[in-house]
Amino acid sequence: QRESFEAHGQAVLDGESTPMDMVFIRAPRITRVGAGVDALARHGGDTVLARQGSVLVGTFHPELTANTAVHRYFCRMVETSR
Repeated sequence: QRESFEAHGQAVLDGESTPMDMVFIRAPRITRVGAGVDALARHGGDTVLARQGSVLVGTFHPELTANTAVHRYFCRMVETSR
């Protein structure tokens, strides 16, 4: 798939910079981040992971790497929302 690729980057999760491998498969794009939205990770100038309140969106597939940082971050989001 020519629109698919892997990249290495950084995410800021819970205020800490976290190295992250990112797998993009025909990835959508986040074209704009409005007020109240936190851009958590970027690649090539684009936001690729963002959060607004209890909503977490990403344009890559964290489940396809060995890194569980995004999964653990999501679990903490769920735990603190109770």
